[in-house]
Amino acid sequence: MGVEIKTSTTAVAAIMSDYGAIKGLECAFPKTDNRYILPCQKLVLAAGPWTPSQVKTLFPGSTLDLQPYTNAGDWVIFQNKNPLETKATAVVFFDDIVHEKLEYAGRNNGSIWVCGRRNHVAALPPPGN
Repeated sequence: MGVEIKTSTTAVAAIMSDYGAIKGLECAFPKTDNRYILPCQKLVLAAGPWTPSQVKTLFPGSTLDLQPYTNAGDWVIFQNKNPLETKATAVVFFDDIVHEKLEYAGRNNGSIWVCGRRNHVAALPPPGN
């Protein structure tokens, strides 16, 4: 379908046409700063909480005001020694009961993941760290 995935690459700037449509993305390899243009007609930004800063980098004149949102939490992983079903995945959310983030997620490998309280003031590390 024409999808190309690039790793170890930083998006530096959006290349726009005279009528305001995206036509490419200037990219750089961070270790060497070698740059190239990736032609595109559409762009999907999926950078999680870094998306607002990525929009400002790529489209500095944009008036779009996205706010970063962190949903920091710690996961504790337990291994179920006697899983009843090896092909089942289930997630249970207790947020409404305890009024904080609390999730239990059973995985296919028998592990049980528990995620606790979210931290709204967590510092966002630089991308890639």
